[in-house]
Amino acid sequence: MDNRRRNIIIALVVVFIILIALILWLMLRKPAPAPVVLPPVVGSIDLGAELNNQLSNLPSSSPQRLAQEKNYPLGLKQLAFSFAERLGTYSSDAGLNNFIELRKDMTSKMQSTANQMAGAVKFSPNTFESFDTKALSANLLLVDAVSAKVTVSVQQKHTIGTSTSMIYPNLSLSFLKSGDKWLVDTAKWQ
Repeated sequence: MDNRRRNIIIALVVVFIILIALILWLMLRKPAPAPVVLPPVVGSIDLGAELNNQLSNLPSSSPQRLAQEKNYPLGLKQLAFSFAERLGTYSSDAGLNNFIELRKDMTSKMQSTANQMAGAVKFSPNTFESFDTKALSANLLLVDAVSAKVTVSVQQKHTIGTSTSMIYPNLSLSFLKSGDKWLVDTAKWQ
């Protein structure tokens, strides 16, 4: 009786292990990908003609836009965007560190103005306040060999505590060229 009982237990364990192995194999095997059936091609397709047709339907740039893009000094638009976003972004937690970071892009006159602007900003001691600024567009007003004027339209998210509002001011920037680098000489919010 003892041998019979032991053989039955061994047989049950072996069957159990085989069932577990089978279940794992069924769960872990990747199903065969379904075959892709393409519809039959009738005639031929000229993708080049289709692409040319789509491109010809795009609106052309206005002469004013083309002239403005041609006259935009290299990097000036990006500098105007970056400067506006960084100048207009600050909070009671981070302080005015962005003013310090922007000094490398300012003339000495603008650095003095930035110091005055930083001194004028006051935060409530117990309430979180922030301005988060995103530049939307830039309009080149004037450019010559050593100076330029650009107006940047921005979106500012103003948060006080848990209250948030959106405003859409413009930043008027004037630039002076120092060597091969453009520097901000004045910045005025409008």
